[in-house]
Amino acid sequence: MKNLRFLAILMLVMSILPVFSCAAKKAPAMVDNTECAPVPQAGLKLGVFIAPFSGAVPDGSPNGEAFYRLMREQVAKKAKGIRFSDDNSLEDGARKQEIGPTGCVNPMALLEDAAARGVGAVVIGCFEDPETAVEKRGMYGFREEICVTSLHLRIWVYETRTSTKILDTILSQKLTGTDAPKTTDECLAIVSEKLASVAGDAIATSLEDISWTALITKSDHKVVTISAGLESGLIEGACLVVFGPGNVLVGAGENSYCVPGPQVGRVRLTKVAEGQSQAEIVYGQAPPMSWVGIE
Repeated sequence: MKNLRFLAILMLVMSILPVFSCAAKKAPAMVDNTECAPVPQAGLKLGVFIAPFSGAVPDGSPNGEAFYRLMREQVAKKAKGIRFSDDNSLEDGARKQEIGPTGCVNPMALLEDAAARGVGAVVIGCFEDPETAVEKRGMYGFREEICVTSLHLRIWVYETRTSTKILDTILSQKLTGTDAPKTTDECLAIVSEKLASVAGDAIATSLEDISWTALITKSDHKVVTISAGLESGLIEGACLVVFGPGNVLVGAGENSYCVPGPQVGRVRLTKVAEGQSQAEIVYGQAPPMSWVGIE
């Protein structure tokens, strides 16, 4: 009987003083009653910077100009919700970069600057020297010269938020046949056009794996500055989630994938301009060099 009475008294005390229970040790949940303007993920535009490719088809040559134009058109047609960054400082920085062991510019030198300018993905590529030859085909006395041309391109796509390598692939196109032009320049132009379409498809597919995010470049008390604005589709009154650091996993083909970090805060946009926005901290943390996105 005494044991039963003691047990009953102990249960009564625990019900009155929750400090002894497990529930009392849990952190209180943050209740967000802030009114926010809706910003669907589909309404935001991911900033993409395509660095000038190095190698056999340099920017500035006739084939190079056609290649970049066709490739960008293909990316824009296949990938939804993107915008191309034509920031002159980014392009100048890419041209000044030293060529690394791979034959392309060092991507890490570009990612930090790109993130500060609201760019979510950087595309880097380099051409290998084209393989060209003129062959004689047909029966003796009726032979004709045709060109045989092969062009190879290596492409990387990086997410600026985590320096994650989303794509690393080598693309090739070859032209040969009796209907091929007789000059090497004409062959190279045709192969370049075909390769631009293939490259655009590969880039567009990889961009689907990158969610829209923007960098907090400045944080002062309750006000933060974000590296994205009107060009990205942001509107005043919208709320964005602040993310902590995540983890990077290496998958097949040594491609890297980012596992997003936990949510550590929330901000509401108070002023949206071209290229940057200001926001107030609703709750939690929003330190400089952290990232914001959509839930």
